[in-house]
Amino acid sequence: MKGYRGIQLVRDAIAIATDRAESPMESELRYYWLESGLPSPNVNAEVYDLNGRFMGRIDLLDEESGYGAEYNGHWHEMWDRPVLDSRRMMGLRSLNLTMDDFTKDDFRGSRIACINARFRDGHARALARDSRHDAFRVAVAGPRFGTRITAPSLGLASESRHRP
Repeated sequence: MKGYRGIQLVRDAIAIATDRAESPMESELRYYWLESGLPSPNVNAEVYDLNGRFMGRIDLLDEESGYGAEYNGHWHEMWDRPVLDSRRMMGLRSLNLTMDDFTKDDFRGSRIACINARFRDGHARALARDSRHDAFRVAVAGPRFGTRITAPSLGLASESRHRP
């Protein structure tokens, strides 16, 4: 496909694509996560406490560092969602996870430049935590809809700077 306009962008997008994301903004958040140089995250990983109680699903999670990020879209502003989301985040933090949450306001204008810095800072805070206090287990399901789409599976070279 050499010579097609924009083909490198398509190759890069395919190399980091996942069918686990549940919204376009989660995918955009994951893009910035990867651009920040963080390890490829588990997407919508289910988190349990040490007693096996389900504590929530995290949009993006680096299990090794204990760092997670959530995108809270417009549904999270309605009815009792803000209170429930706050309780859920407190519960996840009580398991010794370092969590950041993002909203549409973070993706406007000059604030986008701050997203990468927030990711790097959050990841550094997570790495500095005392992991002896970790009280979580992570279950990561396989692909939602069949097999994962990767550049090699489509016959493309995976020359992306991102890890799938």
